[in-house]
Amino acid sequence: MMRRMVVVGALAVFLLPLSGRAAGPNQKKLDMEVAAWWKKQWPDQTVVHVAKKSECEKGDLEDPTRKDKTGKPRRLSTCLIKADIYLERGFRILIYRETHLHFVGNTLKGVQLGELQKSWKDGMPLPTSEQVVAEVMARLQALGATQPVINVREISRQPRIAGDNLRASALLDIACQKDGREIKAERTLLTFETDGTEWRALPTPLF
Repeated sequence: MMRRMVVVGALAVFLLPLSGRAAGPNQKKLDMEVAAWWKKQWPDQTVVHVAKKSECEKGDLEDPTRKDKTGKPRRLSTCLIKADIYLERGFRILIYRETHLHFVGNTLKGVQLGELQKSWKDGMPLPTSEQVVAEVMARLQALGATQPVINVREISRQPRIAGDNLRASALLDIACQKDGREIKAERTLLTFETDGTEWRALPTPLF
């Protein structure tokens, strides 16, 4: 089983208009509010779990809808809940540790993202032979080549980690006609990369 944790650190603060007094939501409401907020910010990520690390603590946020005499935003008392947010994005698992959730009543008003950890889910499918052939055909067509013959010799048996992504390679033979002459390229290596959603071929030359 392949797992890899990458610490990326993220400390972005997102605020919404504020009103009312601080009060703590129950777990069901907490889950609903976080999921709704996340869907607006990153619709390609799905909240799978909100693990509370603390109960309601005294917190405060700037209220952009209310100004003091000097024109500065007023501070609003909130219920601060610390939580680990677990998400899925394709075959990627994302965890924001010690995220600060600011509530007014049962409404989420502000989020301060904690440290980001990433890992991979098991079962990421490899590129298929059909996908490899389609990629090569598209490239040959763009080059003005005709009469393509493509033989996929081998595809990686399992993906390999490359920085923050996964990679897989395909070994293939290519034959085609271009500019009135025959071109043959044997044992050409084509590399694909994914961030956990779909595979994309890297822009390496075919021959």
